[in-house]
Amino acid sequence: MHSHTHSRESAAARVSAPLSLDAFLAPLRKVRRLGADKAIACCPAHEDKSPSLSVTQAGDRILLKCFGGCRTEDVLAAMGLTWADVMPPRNMPETPEERRKVRQLMREANWAAALEVLALESKIVLLAGQTYAPLKLLAEDDQARLEKAVHLIDGAAAVFCEGRKWRPHGH
Repeated sequence: MHSHTHSRESAAARVSAPLSLDAFLAPLRKVRRLGADKAIACCPAHEDKSPSLSVTQAGDRILLKCFGGCRTEDVLAAMGLTWADVMPPRNMPETPEERRKVRQLMREANWAAALEVLALESKIVLLAGQTYAPLKLLAEDDQARLEKAVHLIDGAAAVFCEGRKWRPHGH
């Protein structure tokens, strides 16, 4: 069994800061990068002549798969690491009220993103309407209504995206 050892001090330091892909790969043999966040290497948990360990960085997490059949726990143990080194704990809300607040904030962020899209798309529609206005494709009152709709959508988007007060009337 091939094994790498790390000091307890360095393992404790890694728990407080996410382990980078480069730091994870450093002790491994025959590392071959497959992009910025992926690599293959020889598995330290078994005698590996060619790379069988797939390693991917996903945010602050390191994902592992040994195609030689080793369990992830065994790969980590052979490197002197634990799950906490590759899967830092997430700060999740603990109480039902905190979870409700987080869900509401996520909904509001989604609404804001949707309104930003609507505001931009309404401007595109308005530009098209103004471009074709000389061709009289829209009646004058329809053209005016289109411009008012764009103004209202922009105002609504500003409320959600920029925190402005709602002022639906006037230009």
